[in-house]
Amino acid sequence: MRTKQQVSNGPGVPRYMLFLFLCGLAGTVLALIVLALFAFLIVKGGSFQAYFKPAIFTAMLLGGFLSGFMAARGLRKNGLGTGLAASVFCLCLLWLLSLLGKSGAGTAFILPNILCMIGGLVGGILGVNLKR
Repeated sequence: MRTKQQVSNGPGVPRYMLFLFLCGLAGTVLALIVLALFAFLIVKGGSFQAYFKPAIFTAMLLGGFLSGFMAARGLRKNGLGTGLAASVFCLCLLWLLSLLGKSGAGTAFILPNILCMIGGLVGGILGVNLKR
């Protein structure tokens, strides 16, 4: 005999928030992979100044793009808002990781933040509008 499962409608995290967090986590992982690749280039090339800013900008842009694209692709609605929300989760995770360093995040973190959000917006628009 089968019994119905009880569904609790009590307080908790909505599913779409969890999905946005997981998409932001995927964007964070991609950003860390890009930073690791640039770190390898820095070690091999020996020029820290040449790769530092492009590494940060590329990692933030691609991380935001991936998080926005995945979120909008999964939710299939409101590409701008979904992409922005997922990229903000990605930003929060990257900000928490930056606090592990000695200097933390200062005002130099503003432009990469904007790039991450722009990447999330573009990823959200493309994620909603591309056909499956």
